[in-house]
Amino acid sequence: MGLDQKVTWIGTGNVDTMMGSLKTRQVDVLVSSLSLLNDSKEQGWGTLLFDGTDETIWNKYIGGKVPVTAHFTLQATIDKDPPKMQAFVTAIWRATQWIRKHSPDEIHDTIEQYVGSTSRAANILEITALQKVVDYDASIDAAAFARGEKVWFREMTGIKPLTPADLVSPTFIEAARKAYPA
Repeated sequence: MGLDQKVTWIGTGNVDTMMGSLKTRQVDVLVSSLSLLNDSKEQGWGTLLFDGTDETIWNKYIGGKVPVTAHFTLQATIDKDPPKMQAFVTAIWRATQWIRKHSPDEIHDTIEQYVGSTSRAANILEITALQKVVDYDASIDAAAFARGEKVWFREMTGIKPLTPADLVSPTFIEAARKAYPA
């Protein structure tokens, strides 16, 4: 969409500070949670411009999967304690599969004590949206990486281009999948 050259991107913080920045009318667009979107619509401050949870819309503009949320660690950490890294990746894999198989209400009931003052309705909304977009396979293929490169390695980020082999090692996720098939 060419937005990288048309807008200034800034971090506005968490839901409270995002809502505050939106209320000032000094922020034109927020990339944020659906619960914040609902509040802003109800209070007349904003509306949805791009629904990333709608696969048809996503694919029209983005073209498919993009690895946007991943867990990173230093190679030295991996080398120091591979069994600990495997345990971490396996736990993430198992949690992801558990989320895939449970309803938003069941997930909320499990995490409720950890979500602070966020309302049940807001949490259910977020869980429902995230369940629609999660990559339950936990893989990064070349095409998805290429789509992400357009964002990560542009001039504005200052990040030098890297290859998937520089960043992604499928060894741990493959072992987790083998031990706990989906």
